[in-house]
Amino acid sequence: MGQMEVTAEVLAQRILSLLPRDGTPVLNRVMRVMLSRQLEIQIGPDLYFAARDLLFQSGRRTG
Repeated sequence: MGQMEVTAEVLAQRILSLLPRDGTPVLNRVMRVMLSRQLEIQIGPDLYFAARDLLFQSGRRTG
């Protein structure tokens, strides 16, 4: 993926892209692993939960 700045906003969009279309829930720890693999960087809990909170605040449910 290369070096890109990963912000909560960027991560929120990645979360949405990885969620199953059928609405199957994904555990937070599993989503963090999926994101880390896709972005090839470690995703810390603070950044992850900031991104998830952005989705909640915008009315998007992630689970």
